[in-house]
Amino acid sequence: GYMLQDSTIGNASLALEGEGSGLRADSLRAVLDGTIRSFVFRDYEYKDLAIDGLVQQNRFEGNARFNDPNLQFDFSGMINLRDSIPALQFQVQIDTLNLAPLKLGNLPYAFSGSLESDFTGMELQTLDGTARLSDCYISNDTSSYIPICYPWSPVPGPMVTSYGYRLHLW
Repeated sequence: GYMLQDSTIGNASLALEGEGSGLRADSLRAVLDGTIRSFVFRDYEYKDLAIDGLVQQNRFEGNARFNDPNLQFDFSGMINLRDSIPALQFQVQIDTLNLAPLKLGNLPYAFSGSLESDFTGMELQTLDGTARLSDCYISNDTSSYIPICYPWSPVPGPMVTSYGYRLHLW
């Protein structure tokens, strides 16, 4: 967390090959290939993140595969956080997402599914683009659900946030 100036990030153990320059997120440019064996985020120790791609000034383009007991996914795409409005274009297949152990919620829910996205913005008022969630499966300690998953796109509407979300059956 020290290099990135973020107190929610703890120690990390990694075996990465990289070529590049810069030591701060806003000046970093590196081609990476390898494994982050473990890292701590919000007091949870994540394990086994394989990564290959280009990291350049708050922008990542490439592939990642997570094989943690509470988070397993395959990611391919681009996340651009360097502009005033972030841009995200990616596909991710989530095999395991256990929310409570990762401290992403207090309830014991697990999720799996696929997400394809191409949008900008990180807040309701600034979202623009589309996303498609498919092959969803949600479970908790006592029940399992197979929800109907919808693609969405923001549309202007009379809501307080100034945007509503039109959901389309795929």
